[in-house]
This record gives sequence, structure tokens and C-alpha cells, in this order.
Amino acid sequence: MDRLAATVGPRAGSRKMHRRELMAVNIRETCQYLQNPPEPLSLRLSANMMVGVTRVYGQQYQYQFSDVQALCQRLNQIDAPQSDDLDLPKPSEK
Repeated sequence: MDRLAATVGPRAGSRKMHRRELMAVNIRETCQYLQNPPEPLSLRLSANMMVGVTRVYGQQYQYQFSDVQALCQRLNQIDAPQSDDLDLPKPSEK
């Protein structure tokens, strides 16, 4: 997946990485793999893989942020009193 993220680019229309695929990537394990690969990686490949990891991390962050933002908006809508439900004091007659 990281290799795909590194080679596809942000505006590629032919192959879009879906949310489920992006969220399945474990960034920590991928970084550990890049630090200590079982076999030596070429400099170009490791650089491309690091670019892919940063793209995946950025997308994961955006998805998490938008989910939290949507949740906060829903909670605010639920918590906000409706205009009919307000208990305003009645104006005193003079």
C-alpha cells in the first residue's frame, strides 16, 4: 500500500486508494520496516516508500479529523436547545 501511495501521486485518477485501505496501514510497523529492512533497499525505493508513508499518514489524519469534526457537529446539534424548548422568563407587565 505504501508503495502504491508513493507511486500513484495525489491527483492520479486511474487508481484511487480507498479509505479502508488507507486506514489499514500501520504507520509504526511500516516505519520500522523501512528502518530495518530484511534485505537492503535501494536509496530510491526507500525514499519513495517514505513519501508513501507520509501521504498515507496525511490521509489518515484528514479522515480522523473530519470524523471528529462531524461528530462534534452532531453532538452540538443534539445538545442545542430548540427554540420551542426554551424556558424564557415571561416579560413582566407594567
